[in-house]
Amino acid sequence: MKVLAIIDAQYDFMIKGSLAVPGGEEIVPYINKLLFSGRFNKIITTQDYHPINHTSFAKNHGVEDYAMVNGERKWPVHCVEGTLGAQINNAILIPLEITSTIKKFLKGKHADLEQYSGYGSKWELNEDDEVTIVGLATDYCVSSTAIDAFKLSKCKKITVDLAGCRGVEKESSDKAIEEMKALGIKIING
Repeated sequence: MKVLAIIDAQYDFMIKGSLAVPGGEEIVPYINKLLFSGRFNKIITTQDYHPINHTSFAKNHGVEDYAMVNGERKWPVHCVEGTLGAQINNAILIPLEITSTIKKFLKGKHADLEQYSGYGSKWELNEDDEVTIVGLATDYCVSSTAIDAFKLSKCKKITVDLAGCRGVEKESSDKAIEEMKALGIKIING
């Protein structure tokens, strides 16, 4: 099975969002191109979906946005459950013939648990599946998801397509890319 995994393509990570990834909105046309390519017969989407008291929010620790607390970065309030910012950008168009193949996964729902990876056993990946991962952000949720899928599933044909990804910072994105490559995850750019 050829799987397209779209990671956290949500409003809060795009232009004017509360935790906008630089150029985040630029991935939407590329994701649509992949969706309409006819190459994929299963679609997976992940979404951050946080309660307002989530541990990843700087304000809940009384610190400035992006501050480090116990070795973890704390973020602006983002992707709060039930808000527009938590929704997948509706400019991402799913072809009618593959809508029944979509599997949606919400993550970060537990207030006291940071969860960058969207991978879980319910993805149901098999040894001969081929997974292409796109989304936001390269240096956090995309890389964490790709690494977990590679390590925890039988599937070893995992590709991260950087044409459909953007990162928070260049340095941390470059580091994440090298880490994924070192494991055997294929990195392409379109």
